[in-house]
Amino acid sequence: MTVEIPKWLINYMLYNVGWFACVLGGNFLAVPVTAGILYLHFNHVAEHRQEIYYIILVALIGLLVDNCIFALGALSNAIGTGYPPLWMLCIWVLFASLFNHSLAWLRGRYLLASMLGFIAGPMAYWSGAKLSDVSLAEPHIHSLLVIGSFWALAMPMVLALTYKYESYVSSEKISLE
Repeated sequence: MTVEIPKWLINYMLYNVGWFACVLGGNFLAVPVTAGILYLHFNHVAEHRQEIYYIILVALIGLLVDNCIFALGALSNAIGTGYPPLWMLCIWVLFASLFNHSLAWLRGRYLLASMLGFIAGPMAYWSGAKLSDVSLAEPHIHSLLVIGSFWALAMPMVLALTYKYESYVSSEKISLE
């Protein structure tokens, strides 16, 4: 008897493995691990190869969000460049892979997504700062409020893009596979 693991659970587990690899391994591990997880994602979870365009778009939004957070001084890195490290972009790539799968339950729930972003975003950054070369500015509560504010805006925006992506894929404009 074989047990089939649901795709959403595979997606969630891959994201968590990737998150820890990026945070703990830094830039050295982030790119190869992210590439490996994307390979597994597109071969075992994703139904459409076109999802890569959605992932790239969400990663660019994440790059903008993280650059704003760094520019406002809420976060800094050990080398003092004023820019987020590459591993943080890799986490956004991995995060983008969740919305059509393990975070699909959020569809249409923009207020909930905003609240989730306001709470979970800062928690993830705080945890990442404790485990990596990134630091929260003092006082931490102010930094966490800045991060939460950006995430409260970013989550519904990404959710709206998910809806647009799904509409595009389900239309007859593209051939699937």
